[in-house]
Amino acid sequence: MKKRNWITSEEQSIVSEWIASEQGQNAIESDVERKWGEYPEDYTQAFDHDKLFMKLKRRIIANQHVRKTGLRRILRYAMETAAAILITLTISLLIKEKDVVYKDVPQFVEVYNPKGVRTTITLPDSSKVMLNADTKLSYTDKFQGKTRTVTLTGEAFFEVAKDASRPFVVQANSATLTVLGTTFNVRSYPEDPHTEATLIEGALKVNNRLLAPGEQIVINTRSKTSVLQEVNPEIIVGWTKGELHFQSTTFAQMAKILERKFSVRIHIANLTLQERAFNGKFTKEENLEQILNVIQKTIDFTCHYDQESNTLTIK
Repeated sequence: MKKRNWITSEEQSIVSEWIASEQGQNAIESDVERKWGEYPEDYTQAFDHDKLFMKLKRRIIANQHVRKTGLRRILRYAMETAAAILITLTISLLIKEKDVVYKDVPQFVEVYNPKGVRTTITLPDSSKVMLNADTKLSYTDKFQGKTRTVTLTGEAFFEVAKDASRPFVVQANSATLTVLGTTFNVRSYPEDPHTEATLIEGALKVNNRLLAPGEQIVINTRSKTSVLQEVNPEIIVGWTKGELHFQSTTFAQMAKILERKFSVRIHIANLTLQERAFNGKFTKEENLEQILNVIQKTIDFTCHYDQESNTLTIK
């Protein structure tokens, strides 16, 4: 008769039942503890012992390829070799986990800056990013590979650390910005029809178009068409100082900006008011009420604030 290499489902069930029993649990835990102690502390300290132990139990129970020497010896085999199987799997899993930890596989990081707040963060390459209100930045905690890539939703001001060997790349909706070391501003909110990138210092490439300092590229989110124009950088980055600059800005656009800055919902009930334009500058010391009072001198409207819904209705 041809020698059988693997245990049957019945034998597998016997092994599984023993592993699940109190006797099996105690034996496995004892061997795990003993084997674990043989590894250096700096090798094992990064692992979740309980999580790994449960993983090992699932692996043993699910394993369909445990070698045997005969049905009559299966119980003794299970009790005597379960620890050996466990140790083998432990080593395998430790090596796998060790590779993850010691190869420094980057971990995904997502930073969300809520409405009413400005935050500055430092990236792994020492680049600094100031996030405007209601902005999300995604990146890895270790930049590896040929580029340093981040993804932006909202508005941010970047001061990129120079690294000639690895360009810094910003993905912002329909725009891909590539730099080596420079300062620039990106505005790309989901509800806005355009993505804007403004170069302050250095060099910047946006979708294969090169920008000079003081230039801004405006990309239509739907058509992907773009327009290059000269702007006043101080106005563009005024928000980093808490300032608000409006240049022929419609009331609907202003409402979105004020919503983010003051963490309030603004509803413009009058459609005609939404298209009215306004020019003006406000400092960080001026609150929402003061700003609206100034705007009212140019645009005639009334407003009502509902505290329960945190909604300001303009009509």
